[in-house]
Amino acid sequence: MDFLNLALNWVKNGLELLTSFVFPISLTETKLKTISVEKLKSNFPNEWFSNDKKTVAIFPYKNTFIRESIWLLKYRKNEYAINIFAKALGESIISLCEDQLPFYSSPQIILIPIPNHI
Repeated sequence: MDFLNLALNWVKNGLELLTSFVFPISLTETKLKTISVEKLKSNFPNEWFSNDKKTVAIFPYKNTFIRESIWLLKYRKNEYAINIFAKALGESIISLCEDQLPFYSSPQIILIPIPNHI
C-alpha cells in the first residue's frame, strides 16, 4: 500500500511538473500563493459604497491583481485563490454587517457577486 501511494505521488508530481512547463504559472498565481488573508485585506482595506449607498464593493475589480486572481478562481479553479478570497470575503461581510446592521430597523442582506467596472 505504501508503494502504491509513493508511486501515485510520483506520477502526480511528474504530471504537475509537466503541466507547469506546458502551462506556466502566471505571475499573479505566484504572488497569490505568497499572500495571506490579512495582507490581501490590508492591501485593499477600504470597502466602498456606490452612489446609492446600498451596494458595496469589497475588492477593486479595476485592480489587475484582483481581476486576474478572480479569473484564476473562476476559470482555473485555483484552490488557493478560492480559499483566500472566501476567507477575506467572509471576514469583510461579517465586519460590514457588524458596522452597518445596527442602523437599520429591518436589515436585508443580499450578496450578488458582480464586477463593478464603474
